Amino acid sequence: MGPRYLLQLLLMLGLVAACSTKSNGPAQPVTPSGPSFALSVEAPPEVKVGGESAPSIRVVPRGGYKVNMEYPTKLQVKAPAGVSPAEETLPKAKAARHTEGEILFKPAFKLESAGEHAFQGTLRFSVCTKQQCEIKSETVKWTAKAKAE
Repeated sequence: MGPRYLLQLLLMLGLVAACSTKSNGPAQPVTPSGPSFALSVEAPPEVKVGGESAPSIRVVPRGGYKVNMEYPTKLQVKAPAGVSPAEETLPKAKAARHTEGEILFKPAFKLESAGEHAFQGTLRFSVCTKQQCEIKSETVKWTAKAKAE
């Protein structure tokens, strides 16, 4: 194996790691998602039926990368039955925080029925160094719980 082959192998492994998804659970710390960023999803606490629920979906650049402020960052979520709104698209203007050091979305949904509600969405963003930019599309998942009163 030559050095070029090893470099290609390392780059491929880095791409696989960058495409990984993180699922929900009780308060997850920021965890590595790739060499250029960390992605975390913190599930919301349980609410009463009719209450509002909002997870924390966070991207933190690392390794010399910064959030690309020019990129049209957005979060798209398709909610399950028993939740309103059923579909939500949040542009970067509706992010709780959108700086060079962090992206934070807190999409709010009203839980109209008791039980666990599984959400899935797609977060599109870009991180850059002075030399290069990476465009990312990451799947985010979480479960929200509602209890009957």
